[in-house]
Amino acid sequence: MTLPPVEPPRSNTRNITFLVAGTAGGVGTTTIAALLGAALRARTGYPPRIVDHTGGTLSRRIANISPNASYAVYDLGTNMETIGKLARPGCYPIIVAGSNPNDTAAARFALHQPGDVPVAGRGSRFAERVVVINSTSRRRKPLDAAARLYQATPGTAFLLMPWDPTLTVPGPVDQIRSGRATASIIAQIFEAFGAF
Repeated sequence: MTLPPVEPPRSNTRNITFLVAGTAGGVGTTTIAALLGAALRARTGYPPRIVDHTGGTLSRRIANISPNASYAVYDLGTNMETIGKLARPGCYPIIVAGSNPNDTAAARFALHQPGDVPVAGRGSRFAERVVVINSTSRRRKPLDAAARLYQATPGTAFLLMPWDPTLTVPGPVDQIRSGRATASIIAQIFEAFGAF
């Protein structure tokens, strides 16, 4: 699948665009994208623009969106091999992986794809990309061993998101009282990129 280029900022305000891709269907890519969109609205006071390359449910997971916002969230589905090619300054790439070895191995492969575009730049104190290892069920726990393995990848922040049953409720994520751990991971994504 060929993805269209990331759209330029719609105004002169600082542009923040999250590019979210997953290692497989069902790992929580759309939910993470929706949580980031809700967090953008909470932090800026404005509804974000969303771009759903999967034809999926992202628009139903965020209560308010705006087609002309400077802040945006792209749900790339499983197209993580293109995430580095779409990135440019102001765009923050995020890979969502499940907690099984196949997903974490796929994330590692994606991190080493040729053509990756560093976002933060060499020597920056911020991450160039984030990998969220997401526990997609109560039985699966985030793998500390996988996170330690990927820490050898310079410029990448690894975050472990535990199971949060509130996120399985349908509808906008910003109308759900998610767990403290979930809110902490979303805040850590912003901090890793130095966004706000």
